[in-house]
Amino acid sequence: MFKTKNKFIIKLAILCLALQDVGAGAATPALGAIQAAFPEVDPTLIQMISTMPSLTVVIFGLLYAPMSKVMPKRAIMYIAAVTFIIGGVAPAFLNDIYPILFFRALVGVGVGLLYPMANDLAVDFFEGGERAKTIGQAFGIGMIGGAFFQLIGGTLSDIDWHYTFFAYFVSVLFFAFPVFFLPEPKKKEEVVRGTAQEKAKMPVTQFVSCIINAVCCCLFITLITNAAMVIAMEGFGSGAEIGLAFSIMTLAAFVAGFAYGPSQKILRKGSMLPAPILLALGLFVMSTAHSMGIVFTAMILFGLGMGYTGSKFFAKSTEIVPFAVSALALSMMTAFNGFGQLVSAPVMNWLVTVTGIGMGRPALQFAAIAMIGLGVIMVVFDVMTPKIPESEKPEGTEGAMDAVQNS
Repeated sequence: MFKTKNKFIIKLAILCLALQDVGAGAATPALGAIQAAFPEVDPTLIQMISTMPSLTVVIFGLLYAPMSKVMPKRAIMYIAAVTFIIGGVAPAFLNDIYPILFFRALVGVGVGLLYPMANDLAVDFFEGGERAKTIGQAFGIGMIGGAFFQLIGGTLSDIDWHYTFFAYFVSVLFFAFPVFFLPEPKKKEEVVRGTAQEKAKMPVTQFVSCIINAVCCCLFITLITNAAMVIAMEGFGSGAEIGLAFSIMTLAAFVAGFAYGPSQKILRKGSMLPAPILLALGLFVMSTAHSMGIVFTAMILFGLGMGYTGSKFFAKSTEIVPFAVSALALSMMTAFNGFGQLVSAPVMNWLVTVTGIGMGRPALQFAAIAMIGLGVIMVVFDVMTPKIPESEKPEGTEGAMDAVQNS
């Protein structure tokens, strides 16, 4: 393999892995056609084609850290690539809902391993501002990857719903680059051996951070589901315009992810503040929208908030925990991220039933208020939680040049 020590090439390889992070959504545009093809199947099972990957993301997001202790990261990358591609493509050849769901679960296995891996590799090969910049870029490129997969999947579904799953063949191209060029970093156990970090434990603050992020993810899905409902029920936008609105949101998240690293030089202690402001504004504006112009504005605000928030929480997972347990911290964040998305629909359904507020605009207004309350907690938590200084990181974590194994 053409392994390299060039930082730019290493970053590009990491971003190629991150591109698959939201790839599970490629099948979502085909759900209507699949339901029509299986009229006897419970609609809930059809919906699980979209949600099943989230379940296995939670499980394998947690398994990434222990796997990285006993296996080379390149080996984990191979497992993730194979399960992602096979799980993605196989349903194209199936006509039974249960085998389809099985392979959709395999897609989640791949995403669950890739999501923390891309960020963990940023920890292995970069430090300080460059690390935060890379994590933000990984989140942003993952959002673009999700839109890319949905666009291809939606286009192919117009021909035949089976063809939707051929979108996953594109991943072969993006996996090829890290397969050839990504070097194997030193295991964290080797780097921290003989240092004060050797017996490091996971701080309680990381658990708190994961829980806050999970609640944020619940609110993310609330906007996505209720915005589509409001537009469709009130008839002021077409299906194509709804798709465009979500594409705009994804593009805004991409921009926020790439801007995250540079923004930290300016914001410093107030670095969490933009996240809840943008998210709450996006939810509130969407709750008042009666035209697609206002919807697009809401999606830009929310997308910027979503991209910034996701980047912030994953970067924070590398800042407030010892280097020795950073892989576990990222695994936890991935699992809580997936869990928040998974439980969003049932939690919101329960809340609107208990409170009687109803879905659509009332649910969006409720989520906006909840986001303001959560935002206060986010900002206070961010300011009060100390970072581990770079000077306390063990020698050997200063960048790609020092963290590559010779094998």
